[in-house]
Amino acid sequence: MDNVGYIFSGIRHELGNPINSIKTALTVLRSNIETLPPTRIAEFIDRSLVEVGRVEYLLKSLKTFSMHENPNIQSTSLIAFFEKFLSLVKNDFIKRGISINYFIETPIVNCLADQRALHQILINLITNAADALKEQSEPMINIVVYPSGSQIEIKVKDNGCGMSDKQIANLFKPFYTSKPHGTGLGLVIVKRMITKMNGTISIKSLLGIGTEVTLSLEASLSD
Repeated sequence: MDNVGYIFSGIRHELGNPINSIKTALTVLRSNIETLPPTRIAEFIDRSLVEVGRVEYLLKSLKTFSMHENPNIQSTSLIAFFEKFLSLVKNDFIKRGISINYFIETPIVNCLADQRALHQILINLITNAADALKEQSEPMINIVVYPSGSQIEIKVKDNGCGMSDKQIANLFKPFYTSKPHGTGLGLVIVKRMITKMNGTISIKSLLGIGTEVTLSLEASLSD
């Protein structure tokens, strides 16, 4: 993130592509509006709206990137947190045929975290896992929580397509993405948020085997 020039170059690229596409579509539409049938006019309008959506998505991602400059770090019960979190997301994943399994080692102390940030981090991780599971016959996401010294570890593991060494090396590089419609900001935001909570993130992956993401947060020793 120290390379400001690279960041702004990426932003120009990500905004420039959809804007150029919108400009081209509107220019063609303006020049031929008198002769084009309604169906073709609708196609040009729809194409422009899709590109506007891309711009909106990028701007929303950039807003989220700066949203947690001063996280509200509190002693957080992970048992209560995951009960609520899984109740919100589990049905959606079941409908997609993805099994989410959760295990928390008890007794476990609370961790120090901003609950909003942790929620968004986990949404990003399980969404990435779901994308990697599209071709799997028995798609599965496992979440395991356990103490490790003065830290609390949260592992998110899938049995998806996995990643190459090159993909792993570029995971936290802004605007790098292997997804057709990705912004390449998801894991950058995740790393920023976890760092702001004095935590760490590590990722292991094997092609054809799956991916394991480990979050490490400080335990709340006062509990």
